[in-house]
Amino acid sequence: MWDETGLVLYAVDPGQYDLSRGELEAERVCRRAKTGGGTAVRLTAHSLLGHAYYPSEFAPLAFGYEYGRDYVGEFAEACRRHGLRFAPAVNVAANAAVAASRPDWRQIGPNGAPHGWGDVPVMCLNTGYLAHITDVVREVVARYGPDCLLLENVVTLDGCRCHGCEVALHDDTGLDLEAALGTEAYREWRYQRTERLAWNLAMAAKGLRGDLAVVFAGAAWRPGRGKAMGWRPERTAEWMDNLETGFAVRWYGHSLEEADLLGAYHRALRKTGWCWVEYAPRPYTVLACPPTELRLKAASVIAAGSRPVVWTLPPMPPADDSGLDTLGEFLAPFGGAPAALEPEASLARTAVLLSRTGDEATGRDTSEQARAWCTALSRERILWDFVLDGQLTRNGLAHYRVLVLPGTPYIPPREWAAVVDFVWAGGSVLLAGEATRYGPHGEALPDFAAAELLGVSYVGEGAASAGDYLRVADLPLTEAPRQPVPAGRCVAIRTDDAQALGSVLPGAADSLALPLGDAEEAPGITWRIHGGGRAAYFAGDAEAVVLGHGGTRFSAAEQLIGELVRWLGGERVRVRGGRDLSVHAHRVPGGAAVHLVARPPSDGRLFESVTPSGEIEIVVSQVLYVSGVRALDGTEVSWELANRRLRIVVRGVEEYRCLMIDGAV
Repeated sequence: MWDETGLVLYAVDPGQYDLSRGELEAERVCRRAKTGGGTAVRLTAHSLLGHAYYPSEFAPLAFGYEYGRDYVGEFAEACRRHGLRFAPAVNVAANAAVAASRPDWRQIGPNGAPHGWGDVPVMCLNTGYLAHITDVVREVVARYGPDCLLLENVVTLDGCRCHGCEVALHDDTGLDLEAALGTEAYREWRYQRTERLAWNLAMAAKGLRGDLAVVFAGAAWRPGRGKAMGWRPERTAEWMDNLETGFAVRWYGHSLEEADLLGAYHRALRKTGWCWVEYAPRPYTVLACPPTELRLKAASVIAAGSRPVVWTLPPMPPADDSGLDTLGEFLAPFGGAPAALEPEASLARTAVLLSRTGDEATGRDTSEQARAWCTALSRERILWDFVLDGQLTRNGLAHYRVLVLPGTPYIPPREWAAVVDFVWAGGSVLLAGEATRYGPHGEALPDFAAAELLGVSYVGEGAASAGDYLRVADLPLTEAPRQPVPAGRCVAIRTDDAQALGSVLPGAADSLALPLGDAEEAPGITWRIHGGGRAAYFAGDAEAVVLGHGGTRFSAAEQLIGELVRWLGGERVRVRGGRDLSVHAHRVPGGAAVHLVARPPSDGRLFESVTPSGEIEIVVSQVLYVSGVRALDGTEVSWELANRRLRIVVRGVEEYRCLMIDGAV
């Protein structure tokens, strides 16, 4: 029986080993996985090229394969000997081997040419290829009896012009492919068709083993959380056992904050989710991570509520897997407190909308705007969650106090009505950029659909000049920053029934200028009371001032966004001290878990060490009762509960610390 409690997977790709020299040894890998704190092994059984790492009746053997050897069978047996669960992975769409003999099964792009990922051909599941890959899936499950099966890259191409798609579309809807391409009817058909194909593959596997878990891999949250896949994880999460996001933390030296984004996406789908923690610091190298780097990556994934998948290395110089020992030591304390790895819900009071509906209606991509807002909130240690399409409902928003719409161009009327009800009931909504300024078919509206709620009207958009700033000195915020905040593209508005929190004054040294004709003054941030809540508007460009153009980052903008959300009521957990720390807090069985992870400034280099933080104070509001607070690593913790506010003091954090709160939080 598959059990995700405390799950840490070790991933093995036989394609990274020289099979002709016998480098891949199941016993060695499983032994190291066990000592490294692993509970399962993820093995590629059917590769991106369509090759099998076992004697298959349907797929050719991999290059360099040692004749007669069954790697999948060896790992299945080794996992059982070491008490590890076994999770083989079958790549679905890409298949160079089949493409060579059946080019008519390939996806065909808009230009009429066969589609591929680089040099790897991609097959269409609306052709006879579906029967072929279903045979492979059934073969792996029937022969090896795995605990879990991963289905990688179950994708269809938007606008695929192959004969199989032409026939399937006509059979399902009566529509002609060429006439339907680009329409809403075609898009809806593509989603429903791909989701049905994915379900059929999962049921083909489960039909052979009822307790088998099926995990879908490859659904990276960017650019549209499934848009490129051709299906909607938010619609399929109910029958998916789990998903693997197909994105690695700091694989190219990027920020640890990627783990926050992936974890929030998993939580929005009500899944723990698997996230790759590359042991190698660069793609397809045999260089090992420093122990500090590996622990920080694993800690960031766990803190965000996900499960780490650790990529193992071939046993050749200069590979060094000794870091797995330190990872095992890091994971050991969770054995005495498994609840810390079982998040039930975040303690966040701020939600950020991550919407595909608006982007598809307008042909825009606002995912980077969402990422910018989330990054600013994380750096300000404000807990946040994603909400997805279909979750803007009374029940979906009941947990939150603040909803951020980061430039979302279009929101369907029913969901917008739920947003208005949310504000009337005492919540606050914060819109940014051109949020709600487009219609369901991508048409630009003369004004924001949210104009009445916001009390503002749309005037125009332009690029701010270098050296122009948003004035922040007079904002009525709890800890208003005094530094100037630069801007990228900004929206000019007119206040109708709203108050200005800050103003935009062209040419002023402490303001954000909008070079829009003769406008001498325009608000940069507005707000108004609406029912029992507040509606606020942010005219600046969060992507420019938080993520930065040319690698520039403006901490004043992050502070401004943080204080604005606090002022609107979006913070329940406040952390003081330890500036370079990230904070996550989840409700878990028996109480809550607070995760503190070091976030040293990243310049792309590996983390060899981390400077310990000083004393840290954590205040959690709306707490009913607490019977105890403890750190999993045994560090001394002091706490007190008064007026439903829990105050915790920790001496410091070196790399990571998990605090368990026993009680009703």
